[in-house]
Amino acid sequence: MQGRNCNPALPLGIAVLVLVLASISPASSQQQVSFNIGGSAAKKPSSGGGAGAGGGDSFDQFITKNVEHFAVTEQIYASKAKASGGKVLDAELAAAEAGTVRYVVSPDGKGNFKTITDAIKAVPEKNKKRTILDIKPGTYKEKLTIPMWKPFITFVGNPKNPPVITWDDTAGTRGKDGKPLGTLASATVAVEADYFSASGVVFKVN
Repeated sequence: MQGRNCNPALPLGIAVLVLVLASISPASSQQQVSFNIGGSAAKKPSSGGGAGAGGGDSFDQFITKNVEHFAVTEQIYASKAKASGGKVLDAELAAAEAGTVRYVVSPDGKGNFKTITDAIKAVPEKNKKRTILDIKPGTYKEKLTIPMWKPFITFVGNPKNPPVITWDDTAGTRGKDGKPLGTLASATVAVEADYFSASGVVFKVN
């Protein structure tokens, strides 16, 4: 596996796609949107908080902040790969891939966890191992955050019968304070951590 296949911008791309899908439908809309996934700095959410912090920010502000963050992290990862000419994994990623851990998530109770939320909770903070969540077929109605202090997480499903992760929030959905969530806080899956990847999973926003 070569370094060019381990794009650190992948988490940003996934987060932006999920957020865009969440924002395009008003709260009253019945339109269903879904997409398949193949192959930054953030605040730690408060207890009970949903995916994505800073729901009050506009979408333009969100994009601006992430573009700025990408420019910084691009330089960091480029420096990590410079010694090898960009042809091998950086040291952190190589070490993580050498110590893979696998958890099975199955709603029927036949795995390690019944929910993806519980599996993510089981990943230690400052995780240093590639942690594969083998997600069995089924519909998982969960609002998920991959926090920045839990890197190296991978979602894997069966592409012939993929698991579906779904939630119903839109930018107009009212939060506990009675105000609209906004684009950021309406995400079904918010990825804040580095080295995240997903394959054979459907992310759906109703």
